[in-house]
Amino acid sequence: VSGVVNVGGLLDHLVLQNTRLYVVYRMAELIAEGLTVAHLQYLRLRERTALAGS
Repeated sequence: VSGVVNVGGLLDHLVLQNTRLYVVYRMAELIAEGLTVAHLQYLRLRERTALAGS
């Protein structure tokens, strides 16, 4: 999983260096939140499947 702050081009490292830290931090928060939600949904589905099988 990766967050994109620029579509690409020359001097990509300079673009990242000049990106506001808030943008990078917020992007990381959203990615982490999405992964957490997906993991919880997976666990619920697995639990329902296990209960249906017993």
